Amino acid sequence: MKWRHGFLDLVEPVHPVATRARLFIAAIAVLALVVRLVPMLSAITWTDLGGDSSYYIQHADGLRAGCGYASLVGSHCAPPDAFRPPGYPLFLALAHGIPAVFVIQSVLQALVCWLLGEFVASWWGASAGVITAALLATDVPSILLASMVMTEALFQSLIALAILLEMRLLIRPPERWKPGLALLIGFFFAVGAIVRSNGALFALVGA
Repeated sequence: MKWRHGFLDLVEPVHPVATRARLFIAAIAVLALVVRLVPMLSAITWTDLGGDSSYYIQHADGLRAGCGYASLVGSHCAPPDAFRPPGYPLFLALAHGIPAVFVIQSVLQALVCWLLGEFVASWWGASAGVITAALLATDVPSILLASMVMTEALFQSLIALAILLEMRLLIRPPERWKPGLALLIGFFFAVGAIVRSNGALFALVGA
């Protein structure tokens, strides 16, 4: 991969990004990851969580227990319902535990922080890229959401990645990457739509 242009050579930049600035943006992204992983030091278990989190967890338990898209209450499967989309409970079922959920959500947020910083630096200069990455890394709501069993952190990361890739496809599409890139964009938008129902709106825009 070529590094001289910034944003992993995914766009035709206005401002070449110096290696020093690029490393600084990467360091900020690593810091964003570390800050979001701090809650893993606490001994949180599934049973400590209530509210909407308990709903998602019960559905995840139901998926693992063979209940279909229905909650597992105690040792019994509740009647199936479609009150919320199935994406997040499926994510929890595959993650198998709070530490894995927190790690995946935190890594996705750090990845968005890095790519967005690179993209902004390529178009508006290194200072703008560093400031963008720093603002996202220290954004208190996103830090808190990364350590919650809630849809927001996963949904926001998926949609942000899809939009960044879509901009790549629209600005300077590489001929050999077009089909794969389009499929990846569609995948992120589609998963976002089954994580939160309002993700369908983004999928329509992306189309």
